[in-house]
Amino acid sequence: MAQQNLNLGTNANDGTGDDLRSAMTKVQANFTDLYTNVNELISETAVNSQISFSGNKMFSNVSNADLVLDTSGNGNIVLGNVTIHDNEITSNRSNDNLMITTTGTGTVQIIGGNDITLEAADDIHVAPNDNVILAPLSGSGDIYHYALNGTKTIWEQHASANWEILHVANGVNSYLGTGTAAFPVNGEDFWKMNVNGHNTTANFSSFGSAGQMIFEAGENWSASTHGTKFRLSTTRTGQTGLEDRIGVDVNGHVTIGTLRFNRDGSIESINTNQNITFAPNGTGVVAIDGVSIHGNEIRSNASNSNLELYGSGTGKVNFYKLYSFPAADGTADQVLKTDGSGNLTWTTVSGASLTNSANADSTTTVSNSNATTIDSFPHATFRGGRYVVSLTADHGGGDIKYETHDLLVTHDGTTGYFTQNSLKSHTGSDMTTFSVGINGSNFELKVVNGGANSITYKVYRNLLNV
Repeated sequence: MAQQNLNLGTNANDGTGDDLRSAMTKVQANFTDLYTNVNELISETAVNSQISFSGNKMFSNVSNADLVLDTSGNGNIVLGNVTIHDNEITSNRSNDNLMITTTGTGTVQIIGGNDITLEAADDIHVAPNDNVILAPLSGSGDIYHYALNGTKTIWEQHASANWEILHVANGVNSYLGTGTAAFPVNGEDFWKMNVNGHNTTANFSSFGSAGQMIFEAGENWSASTHGTKFRLSTTRTGQTGLEDRIGVDVNGHVTIGTLRFNRDGSIESINTNQNITFAPNGTGVVAIDGVSIHGNEIRSNASNSNLELYGSGTGKVNFYKLYSFPAADGTADQVLKTDGSGNLTWTTVSGASLTNSANADSTTTVSNSNATTIDSFPHATFRGGRYVVSLTADHGGGDIKYETHDLLVTHDGTTGYFTQNSLKSHTGSDMTTFSVGINGSNFELKVVNGGANSITYKVYRNLLNV
């Protein structure tokens, strides 16, 4: 029904308007029509069937249904100081922060079907009161760190939890798939981390070097060569500049300070004429396989084992460059002989070369009282000489007596002659009787025991030629 208007007349009470009954009839009709339409609107629209209002709350009546605020055209949804336009949420106030907070232990989650991008005209600050955790929710997720302006390094964490640092050339972005890749060149950094500290208390804008780690190419890379190097540098006390402490070269040799540990197991100093010092603490020793070095002593570790020094091949063992020992052993009874230049060789020592004399020794045991020859020589060769005879007389029951006799002998080709001196360990008479004589072509020295069970004669002679 169309709205019925009241005729108010031209002037008050001039009789030209509706009378009171007609006016109230129109009012009644308008209210009836309005009431009917409002009831129909409330009963038939979504406001009554899907949305309810309670206090300061508005909520959906349909289970799992969305509550949608939508605009027409370019209109915005304004909620206090926040404006929602299309897919953007902005702050209404100039230079104001846009904050998303939770209550209690709740978390703020930003979940996207594909990538989530955080863009800012300046820095992006992540400043929690606890840990910063980057963790893909699925096993195949990666975490990238890259730059859009031609990066050289990309960090990537895969499901295996291994960090990868991918090297690319200028203008290459492997995340976006742009540019042309290039092999690294010798000396080019793959990754560098600097650790700095303040070098002044005046402000926080001045820093001093504290440490550095660098991975770099050790050669020009190609499809078949990928040599790399590593360096760790620190600053010594009282200094301000970085110095290399640990390095791994392209061949895998490890340098610590001024010592290089080679892949073949050798250790060498990289400084000319520098010593390599092993200094154990207290009573500790330097143990090298089966040998211990303590102070100025070198010992074998195993009980009763020899300490052996060898040269390689024909090499010799040198002592402080003074003596060079032979590489092999000599024969029995040989001795070492020097050539005056520090070289030692094995040699056989012979007796003195005598022209008119000769010496010899012998041992004879006589257990009877018969005349017994204890030494002889050809009388045509030697005229005579001197005998020193030491004897041990065993009388039994532990009764042992000792004597030493000094005899000078000679002959005339037919008869032998001698004179005798004696030294005894007892006061009795001599334990033996000596005699000499010519028997065929020999001069003979004979003895007769004097009462002992047995007598052992040790004879030394020195003879002169005829």
